[in-house]
Amino acid sequence: MKSKSKRPFRAPTTAPIAALPWIGLATLIGLATLIGLATLIGLATLLAVPVASAADADRGGRLYVKAECGKCHGPSGQGDGPVGKTLEQLGKPPGDWSDPTSFKLDTDKDGQPGSDRDLANVITRGALVFGGSQMMGPTRGLTDDDVADIVAFIRSLSR
Repeated sequence: MKSKSKRPFRAPTTAPIAALPWIGLATLIGLATLIGLATLIGLATLLAVPVASAADADRGGRLYVKAECGKCHGPSGQGDGPVGKTLEQLGKPPGDWSDPTSFKLDTDKDGQPGSDRDLANVITRGALVFGGSQMMGPTRGLTDDDVADIVAFIRSLSR
């Protein structure tokens, strides 16, 4: 007669959470904390608006000229550039950057028209796609830093 092989008893490698409530609770709290923290960091990153320094606004001013924004908006941003004057006579005046309340587009639908993100969207994608003037087309070839610097320059015009 063969004897049956006796295997040593092995406890399950995972215990049900109910059997060890303090481990389950700690794990759940830890996961919730990590997920919550990651979510907050993610939202803060998405919603963060970079604060531009004076040097950024200066660089933005040079980019504003290079991108020919002043042809319509003028050197001081009042919509009085050479093309802007003609557009005004046609009843389609360009935006006046010296008046921060004049920008009415809410491109990101956050309920706050004229935010830095709204300006950046119009610079990169044009105004028409957001219900604005067909005269303001997208500005090509700008990096995110370039756009942020131009926005900083535009903001400096209203001070």
